Amino acid sequence: MFKPPPTISHTPKSPVTADASRDTMPASGGDTKTKATDAPAELSAVVDDLLDNLSKKFVTVSLEIYEKMDAMSKRLDAMERGETRGETKAGDRVNVSVGE
Repeated sequence: MFKPPPTISHTPKSPVTADASRDTMPASGGDTKTKATDAPAELSAVVDDLLDNLSKKFVTVSLEIYEKMDAMSKRLDAMERGETRGETKAGDRVNVSVGE
């Protein structure tokens, strides 16, 4: 009945690599720009990973919602079929389970 949303994929543009040499201060006369130039790349990698995780969680939650809506639709259809056959009378209570 319901179609789940399309899968969203997000791939990081730059992988995060562990390099201890970037975190240390250089000895005398060393390149002090190494840490400053790596910061945007690291930030970009962290943001890409965050977006990837959020995308996966969104897809998971969306699928769960669609499954619950489909189950609810099936229960409502069954209830309506019962009413059209005359199985329920006016004023009767119809028990419908909401959670599974």
